[in-house]
Amino acid sequence: MRILVVTFFLLTGCATTDIPGVPAETKIPVGIPCLTKDEVPTRPNFVTDTQLAVKDDAQFVFSLANDRLVRQEYEGRLEAVLKGCVSDQPLPESITPPVTLPPNRSWWQFWR
Repeated sequence: MRILVVTFFLLTGCATTDIPGVPAETKIPVGIPCLTKDEVPTRPNFVTDTQLAVKDDAQFVFSLANDRLVRQEYEGRLEAVLKGCVSDQPLPESITPPVTLPPNRSWWQFWR
């Protein structure tokens, strides 16, 4: 008797054909680059450890000081470029294109 009741409830669950409605429009955020390759400053060549090892003390200190100035200039240009990308405003909705289904189709029919 129990098997009959359990089978009845299982079969009644499968008998329904209503598929819940799915929204016709889904917004998916799409990342867009805010910089081109030309706007990003190129990384300067710094003095390597092997190059520093062959220099005397005065050249060593001068090379380190020069590298520090070049690095500070490079970091300043990078910060300026990155600050141009940052925005306190939310992205406009035109950036996230809507994804729509073909007419008269549900998600269930779309993925079969």
